[in-house]
Amino acid sequence: SDYIAQITKIVQQENIQLIIPTCEEIFYLSRYQSQLPNSCHLFSSDFETLSLLHNKWQFSQLIADASMHVPETFYMDSKTQFDEWKRQYPLHDYIAKPVYSRFGSEVVFDLINQADSIRYPAVVQRKISGQVLCSYSIAVAGQVIAHACYHPKYTAGVGAGMYFTPHHCQQIIDFVIETVRSLHFTGQIGFDFIEQEVLPETNIAADTFWAGLAKVVKELTPTNKQLLERRTYFQRQINEWHRANKYSEFDS
Repeated sequence: SDYIAQITKIVQQENIQLIIPTCEEIFYLSRYQSQLPNSCHLFSSDFETLSLLHNKWQFSQLIADASMHVPETFYMDSKTQFDEWKRQYPLHDYIAKPVYSRFGSEVVFDLINQADSIRYPAVVQRKISGQVLCSYSIAVAGQVIAHACYHPKYTAGVGAGMYFTPHHCQQIIDFVIETVRSLHFTGQIGFDFIEQEVLPETNIAADTFWAGLAKVVKELTPTNKQLLERRTYFQRQINEWHRANKYSEFDS
């Protein structure tokens, strides 16, 4: 692409040896990093790993387990599917957001009056409450080399934090370490947590939850990643068949 061509030109002209992505450009750089000069290192994991982490549906499935409480999550690929779903669920208990989105900028909180603003594909999740905690870590080849956990005391709107207070949570550290290790991740990585989400009516302590979640991620991430990749492969085959046979008649 022209973007990568221009980046390559700058790298060569300025003798750049390391690129550290800071925002959405990471997707372009990681996808086409093979076109960058060999003398330049991109501080990022591969495109497939980034896609898995940023896809809200796939990531929710990656860490989901029957013994863990995660927000009830549904995948919606169209308004038609959403209209079928809403006949069975109370809209005031759920929110919706695009599968790929950032900073809460496209979260639809009022599904009763604003459902038409949902951008598909999307996930619909049950509303939860509690203290918001965030983590930011730097990792190299599956090893966490720097980590911070904090509470966003003030935010710009509903999403991006702008004033933070530090917060120590060993269980979050353990979760990040296991996730990074299992994905052999390189780069900058952050997660958002709601600490209280598993506590009401469960008799599960927060420490117990985080320890259990870290254990589940460690044990199941490699298997779940393989299954998600296989599902993507089969879905690609199905899509290609439908494109090739879009004028053919077939039994549904």
